Amino acid sequence: MPPDGSWVAVWLIGAITMGIYVIIYLFKQLNFVKEIDPQNTSKKLWLTGIALILGVVVLGFIVTGLVAGAMSSGSGAIASIIPFITLLFPVLYIAAIVCIYMAIFKMRTSIVNYYNTVEPIGLKLSPIMTFFFNIYYFQYHFQRIATWKKTGVLTPQA
Repeated sequence: MPPDGSWVAVWLIGAITMGIYVIIYLFKQLNFVKEIDPQNTSKKLWLTGIALILGVVVLGFIVTGLVAGAMSSGSGAIASIIPFITLLFPVLYIAAIVCIYMAIFKMRTSIVNYYNTVEPIGLKLSPIMTFFFNIYYFQYHFQRIATWKKTGVLTPQA
């Protein structure tokens, strides 16, 4: 059974918790995808974990940069850290984004394959919607599928 919850609730709680809930919910969705596609899940989990670690490192760089900038008067050892952080920050940030999108599109592939072969409901997931709304878009369809499994009625795909 896919995670049964409204994408709106995921979005609202995520906004209230400043995205922490969305990260937790992503792992809930990954766990479900692991159940329907156990052979191809380890790479998705690794990519998501790497993205999460890189995100924490980037956040650490932001805090370090702010502290170093506030403490430095333009000279000394602390001031020498700022160019390093300035160069490394965008590289790590882009790497985190690439990792998370690779994991999301691998999730998309697993979901589409499963719901068009094992349980053929003719599921179509738009790459554009996946790119922009990924977790919420998946949740919209997971809610449809969960309702179908409970009631036997599958609402048409919009």
